[in-house]
Amino acid sequence: TLFRSKGTLLIISYSNSGIQSKDNVLVKGSLTMLIKAMNNGIKGNDKVTIKENPTIGIVCGNNGIRTSNSDMGSSAQHGYIYIYGGTITINSYGDGIDAEYSVIIDEGTDDDGNTYTPVIDIYTNTYSSYTTTSTTSTASLSYESSTNSLVSITTNAMRPSAGGFTGGGGFTGGGFSSGTSAEKADDSAKGIKANETIEINAGNIFIYAYDDGIHTNIETLETNVKS
Repeated sequence: TLFRSKGTLLIISYSNSGIQSKDNVLVKGSLTMLIKAMNNGIKGNDKVTIKENPTIGIVCGNNGIRTSNSDMGSSAQHGYIYIYGGTITINSYGDGIDAEYSVIIDEGTDDDGNTYTPVIDIYTNTYSSYTTTSTTSTASLSYESSTNSLVSITTNAMRPSAGGFTGGGGFTGGGFSSGTSAEKADDSAKGIKANETIEINAGNIFIYAYDDGIHTNIETLETNVKS
């Protein structure tokens, strides 16, 4: 599944994922993509790749960006999430980014040699804009269906100011002071999670998670490399 364009794509799913592919999902170019989904925001069973300069806003009831297949294919390992650019804001009730194999976040370049650095904001569970009622089956999405209200998910109010973690609605006055050190979601609500490795080489990343911020599951890989 390939998304490459200009303009705005608005996706609303009240029963399942916003975008789902049995194989790969590739988002590139300068598209603005706004996703509101009861299940995952973007799911590619084998691979999800985001590159160049798309603007992606997600509000979802499960994982923001997800892969589910970690099998070794005929030519490549499955289960990767690659982010090589873009401005991405995820408000998820579950994990923000969840790779069945590995997550790689780095700078990327286009065919003209332009360089793009990922800007990623992740809010999970009760810290996100996704709200639920008493049961998942009656969960409701906090944003209305109009484009104008969804545009607000591509900006954030909690990221600290450029000068550091004070002021600007950061960790003081509306930040961590309202929580407790023992808070954790009953369901997985991690910021960035992978079963194997997480590799962050570049980016401007802010995570406000109700569970682990960055988490790998397996202590030792098949290659005996520590995850």
